[in-house]
Amino acid sequence: NLDPETFTKFPIDLYVDRKDVRKWELNPKQEEHAKTILNEVHELRQLRYALCPSRMTDSQFWHTYFLLLKNTYVANAPHELH
Repeated sequence: NLDPETFTKFPIDLYVDRKDVRKWELNPKQEEHAKTILNEVHELRQLRYALCPSRMTDSQFWHTYFLLLKNTYVANAPHELH
């Protein structure tokens, strides 16, 4: 769900130490994905603009995005992959 609360209320502390989120960086594949998705998905581009940097850092935004993406993939993966 692409709404601000999905990102701002995401329990990122369950996944990483809060201080590590601020220095987290995209790897080259994630950077390519981020550029592509921002060009293709207007709603995500607007959401990022609304949240960064006033409510979270760009690093926090992308870290949360990729954790959400991973969680969605795992939740929807065939049972054999769990």
